[in-house]
Amino acid sequence: MRDNPRYPFWLVADQAFPLSQHILRPYPGKNLTEAQRVFNYRMYCPANYVDQEDDNGAFIPGAWRAEAIPEGQPLFLDIGRVGGNNPGVVLQRMRDTVANYFTSDDGAVEWQLRAVYAGYR
Repeated sequence: MRDNPRYPFWLVADQAFPLSQHILRPYPGKNLTEAQRVFNYRMYCPANYVDQEDDNGAFIPGAWRAEAIPEGQPLFLDIGRVGGNNPGVVLQRMRDTVANYFTSDDGAVEWQLRAVYAGYR
């Protein structure tokens, strides 16, 4: 029987944003563990999934807009100021927990190591 851990929602961001309770960002650097590499890959978002602008500044809606949002639930909540770029130990452990889940028997997907190491082997 598979475990189904309950995690909070997250927005995926880059290094410009702080690691926080609701913002996950990839691990920095190049000397990463396998779990950290898998985490970074799984945090990647395909270009057509997010909203974009073309060269003329015209809006191109992302594929995420086609997903159903539960009735009566707001699309975004005001999270206020999100703080600095120096995450505490609790937030770093939270990211590590998700990274370890992605490489566990319950959280791994069969293609992830091929994708992470494509071009390395």
